[in-house]
Amino acid sequence: MPDHVPIYLTFDDGVETEAAQGERGPTLDVLDLLDERGVPATFFVHGRNTSDAEGTVLARMLRAGHRVGNHLFHQGGATLDAQPQPSYLARLYLETELRIREVLAPHTDALSLFLAQPRLFRRPGGGYDSAAGNLFLLAASGYWEVFPYDPELAAYRNLLDWLRGVYDYSGWHINPLPLWEQRADPDVVVWRTIDGPGGLRSLLSPSPDQPHLTAQAAIEGVIILLHDPDPRVATALPALLDALDTLGATYHALPRPGDLPNRYTVGIARPEPLVIARESYRDVASIP
Repeated sequence: MPDHVPIYLTFDDGVETEAAQGERGPTLDVLDLLDERGVPATFFVHGRNTSDAEGTVLARMLRAGHRVGNHLFHQGGATLDAQPQPSYLARLYLETELRIREVLAPHTDALSLFLAQPRLFRRPGGGYDSAAGNLFLLAASGYWEVFPYDPELAAYRNLLDWLRGVYDYSGWHINPLPLWEQRADPDVVVWRTIDGPGGLRSLLSPSPDQPHLTAQAAIEGVIILLHDPDPRVATALPALLDALDTLGATYHALPRPGDLPNRYTVGIARPEPLVIARESYRDVASIP
């Protein structure tokens, strides 16, 4: 195992404050734990979950050194199974971007931090590893030519440049607590993260037939997917951080140093990790 492993904790589907005007809720519990440990993370938020009251939560994230990403306005109709039009995804992205800026407007320092950070995006349910994944955010997708004339985006034509320079993290390496999983004991979450199929050891341990896996994950950084609205996450997070610390984890907020905007970043986690050399990547459709 490498001496130091760059870890990128990401939290989806927030902000969740239990309608408590930003004063309590699962997202706040996660923030408290991260702040106690001095661990930075990236939060991919839904636009519909981000009311004016949640602006204080986003401001707290940014002031603490976390990053705020775009998880589209809502989940329904935006996943691969729903087969939405790219213009629909683009509209949900722009609506969420507007909502984030609106709720941060009273917090001018935090708004400045948000505008200065890289633009970060994750599609609900993931997207890469499919030809219908996230082509509308790829520079060579061809959608740039049709978006200005699409009725779906008529009210957003002056904002289409916000779709450029976006880092797309619709993939990840490890998902230790999937929403459909019933068991959430901290020791089970830790096992899935470290020693389970597709866990950290399988990504970083030398492999005779795939030695490049060690260098790729260790150098580029491992992205872990969690969901802050899920109260089980706050319960398991202390044990998870303890386990990662013993393996030399260093924590960072996205993007990773080697990632590029409007380009492929990382595939969706599989028991046998999908590895694609960035220089050989051409088209999402080429991913097996």
